[in-house]
Amino acid sequence: MKIVLDSRAEERYNELAESLFREFEEVAPENLRGAKPRFEPDSFVAAHLTPENTLSINHLGLFDPYSAEASELVFHPKAGTKAFTLRGEGCARFEKLVGRISGAQPFSSLTTRQRVRSLAIEWFSERLEGTTTEMLVPYLAAAVEPTIKSFTAVVPIACLQLEKCLAFGDISLRPMNSTFFEPMERRNELVVDLAVRERLNTSQTEYRKARQGYAGAFVEVEGDPSYAKQQGLQRAARAVEF
Repeated sequence: MKIVLDSRAEERYNELAESLFREFEEVAPENLRGAKPRFEPDSFVAAHLTPENTLSINHLGLFDPYSAEASELVFHPKAGTKAFTLRGEGCARFEKLVGRISGAQPFSSLTTRQRVRSLAIEWFSERLEGTTTEMLVPYLAAAVEPTIKSFTAVVPIACLQLEKCLAFGDISLRPMNSTFFEPMERRNELVVDLAVRERLNTSQTEYRKARQGYAGAFVEVEGDPSYAKQQGLQRAARAVEF
């Protein structure tokens, strides 16, 4: 599915993103908040980690303890050499921009605010590294489009057992019986690695023990995986309340 925004809205969002990009300040890593020397206890070190055997994390957010919004964004395009920060009002405008884009059609009916936010952070990171010159909205659309599919979100409902299906519009409550779990378990036979297959079998057996016999809300959703999960939970909750 092709994601196309209103041309004027797309132009405005791109302008706001470029304005925020220009507000990033370059700072030396040692001058970042929390970078000053602090007490280090003489603890036993069981392993020595090197850059080669650790994951690279090139950005982080410092969050307001009373909200889910960042008060500062810090990027390390080249670890140990330089860093870029966005603080204060810049962070507030970043969060507002994310909300406006994620609330605009067709993003609002295909993905979630959190996914748009994560992708926007990746865009800033790549712009600071110099690995992309693409505008924000086309970048977001190109990332979301390949993940849009038709999903059946299944939400187990505790303490509810059904003899037959109940339909509530596009949601159906169905028994999660053996015919639901068996196809999931048969797919494990395609896993070549025996150790991985055994772990999957053990995990799914425990999952099945806890849920077989109860009802599940089956919700048909079109969008990316994050949207399918969000909508599955929300619509299932409404159906159960009804």
